[in-house]
Amino acid sequence: MFGFAAGQPYRYGAATRWRASIAAELGDPDDAKAFLHEAYRQGYRYGLWLRHREQLRSLQGYPPFERFMQPKE
Repeated sequence: MFGFAAGQPYRYGAATRWRASIAAELGDPDDAKAFLHEAYRQGYRYGLWLRHREQLRSLQGYPPFERFMQPKE
């Protein structure tokens, strides 16, 4: 369905990224940011699309999310 096999344990963080979206929609920015960090540790790809994802829009201006979005040196 999303380009990965059903038997993979983390599916490259896809499920955890969705948990971040749900937390953001429910108004819990701390959990949303924590889930995003975990999703990327599990292999989910970082990208500027995070700025444009409707489900994560509530995180705009939230300092921990803004730091997460800063380019790494």
